[in-house]
Amino acid sequence: TLAYPFLTPAELGPDTLSGLAEIFGAQPPLSIRLAGVARWPGLVVVAPEPAGPFVALAEQVQARFPTSRTPGEVTLVPHLTALRSPDDRVLDEAAADLDLDADRH
Repeated sequence: TLAYPFLTPAELGPDTLSGLAEIFGAQPPLSIRLAGVARWPGLVVVAPEPAGPFVALAEQVQARFPTSRTPGEVTLVPHLTALRSPDDRVLDEAAADLDLDADRH
């Protein structure tokens, strides 16, 4: 998640898509590790390490599309959404089962 909330589907036009392509196309490939499984309301998320490149990308997206979020309303926490569910039991089990220890594989 790099900008939340982002633009509505009606606001996503060719200019938006080309702007995003320009931002992401200019970035070198990232070398990251997924670590730090967490439970958020309705979600299981995983943190990327290092988080810095994602913060930089988010800042670029938000600078290019300032209407995509209201400053001060949302603090960026770089993450990958692994699972979304209304069922807390499912989320708890998934978070407990999610194995990020690559050394054991």
